[in-house]
Amino acid sequence: MLKEYIYRFKYHLTRSYVYAIVVISFFIYNGKIDVTNYFDIVFYFLLTWAVIELLISSLLGSDLIGDSTGLYSGDDEGEGIVQIVKNAELFLYIVSPFIKLGDNLLRTISDAQKNDVKTVILVSRGKGLDKNAINELSKLQDRGCEVKTHPNLHSKIFLNEKVGIISSMNLHQGSITNSLEIGIRITNIAQRKEIKDIINGYLHDEDTKDFKTGYCIKTKTAIDYNVKKPIDKSQFSKNDVNNNLKYCHSCGKETETTVAEPLCKNCK
Repeated sequence: MLKEYIYRFKYHLTRSYVYAIVVISFFIYNGKIDVTNYFDIVFYFLLTWAVIELLISSLLGSDLIGDSTGLYSGDDEGEGIVQIVKNAELFLYIVSPFIKLGDNLLRTISDAQKNDVKTVILVSRGKGLDKNAINELSKLQDRGCEVKTHPNLHSKIFLNEKVGIISSMNLHQGSITNSLEIGIRITNIAQRKEIKDIINGYLHDEDTKDFKTGYCIKTKTAIDYNVKKPIDKSQFSKNDVNNNLKYCHSCGKETETTVAEPLCKNCK
């Protein structure tokens, strides 16, 4: 019980209205406000509270977003992911293990790239790359976006030069429409610089690779390029490990390949 009271006390010490009470009490104690004038006390308390709240908000530069719609489309407090993409002028970082953009967001990201915005996308290798994601990322790469993959990516970060969002939500239509999500919107410039440094750390990690479209050596279906897993998982059977198959994993040309040797002579 004592710990609960201590927790509540610490919480209230962080509230702007507590600071306002302290300030008003100081002015009353020093005779700046007449203790019998209730109107002045209430007025100056509310004014002080509003000013402190504004200062705290400006200095902290962050607020919580409690639902997937707010994360994606924005809310009354500020931008969502869509606005981060649309309003980018210098750079745009999209970090999301699983990705399914849809035509509208795909076009918006392409427009940012056309406007000379440095656009970098980092996704999970293999795990988050279904046929639809591979197709979308290939289009963005062809349009000049820098697309990278990392096998252990779990972070979800969306950042431009003005605002960033760190969230639990993948940039995937299923997460946007069906999942309970939470995130934090950050406008504080120092914190945004730290986030950018973290992303650059991801990009320079030794396991981060350039995104590349591969081909299933069994069906020639477009899949994530991974010489250790050169067969579309939906088409894989145990017998494939010992069979001769039909296509090069890198170029897609018809040639004899195996799971152990999935590349043609020209691609090795």
